[in-house]
Amino acid sequence: EERRMLWMSGKSEPQVFHHQSPPSQPGGRYQVSSEPGISQMLVILSYAARSIRVHANEPYGYKERFLPEFIKILSSVMQTFEQVVQAMTTPLPLPYVNLIRTLLVGYLFSMPFFVDYTDGLVA
Repeated sequence: EERRMLWMSGKSEPQVFHHQSPPSQPGGRYQVSSEPGISQMLVILSYAARSIRVHANEPYGYKERFLPEFIKILSSVMQTFEQVVQAMTTPLPLPYVNLIRTLLVGYLFSMPFFVDYTDGLVA
């Protein structure tokens, strides 16, 4: 359904991102996937790129010479998003995670002894 939305023009279809009907009771719970996914961001950025191309050289729009800059910005946003997803999904070795947690706790407990209180709130 997302692929169809990528290649169709015009109308929005928010149901693409909702795979479940609302809960039957007011206090019910939704099932939400916490996995990072590129497909939703790809749909949003392709819709933005299509909207940018549609409004080029219109009286209310912008000149066509700015189009490559907008597309360059959108592609850099997508590359940054892909790097964030890669950083989030790359597993870390357990000993390294334990070491980082231990060092962080040690830093948090020892930091108040090294802060100069005369600097005020900035310290």
